[in-house]
Amino acid sequence: MTQFISRILAILMTIVSILMPAKPDNVEVTVKDMTTESACITFTCVNNTGRRMDRPEIKMIEKNVDGEWEEVQTGYFMTAIAYYVNPGFSCTESVELCNLDEDFNVIYTHLEPGVYRLTVKYGVLNIREDLQSGEASCIFTVTQAE
Repeated sequence: MTQFISRILAILMTIVSILMPAKPDNVEVTVKDMTTESACITFTCVNNTGRRMDRPEIKMIEKNVDGEWEEVQTGYFMTAIAYYVNPGFSCTESVELCNLDEDFNVIYTHLEPGVYRLTVKYGVLNIREDLQSGEASCIFTVTQAE
């Protein structure tokens, strides 16, 4: 009897989630602690959109300079593996901060101490199977390495 009730509840929850509108900007982003020696940014996204979400990608990193957000000029290296994040689940990404020199050698970037804002972008599949764009941001601090 318990299995039967569980299945009915699962079906009802699925129907309700299909009928409810997607909230493409309802993703919670957090960044793992960073120091000036970090050449990698690790962030976690929690999918609260109510729909399946594509893998998040970095849109930009900004630094707070005298109360104004200025974009940080650095490259990002992410793997090309695609995946989806189901509603209510989370994913964690580690992205190397780097640029290439004139010989295409990788030069790792280290952020200076300060307050930063990370903005990620992703796609959310809505009820008509159309992909809506979404983005989410969080503020984090880079501390001086000891």
